[in-house]
Amino acid sequence: MEKRILKWLQDDYVKFIRFAQWKIDQAGEGVLGFITNHSYLDNPTFRGMRQSLMNSFNEIYILDLHGNTLKKEKCPDGLKQLLFNSPPSEFLSKNGKLSQKRGG
Repeated sequence: MEKRILKWLQDDYVKFIRFAQWKIDQAGEGVLGFITNHSYLDNPTFRGMRQSLMNSFNEIYILDLHGNTLKKEKCPDGLKQLLFNSPPSEFLSKNGKLSQKRGG
């Protein structure tokens, strides 16, 4: 079980999100837009990642496309076409951090 957890935390999208979060934290403001699977939205393994994102960003918007074939999800509009023809569910995320100087 532990090897599987470590594997999930080593996914490239996790590294890229963390790198972008770090760069935005350094700059004090920025926007991160990402298309990825949504395993970190409801998987208990990613509790720390979710908490870290909530602490870093003033605003987080998520559009879940409900295409997780492993959970037999269907897109809200009933279509079966996925954005990138990949089996895991996909979602769009936009995270924003405003400078405190600008009233953010």
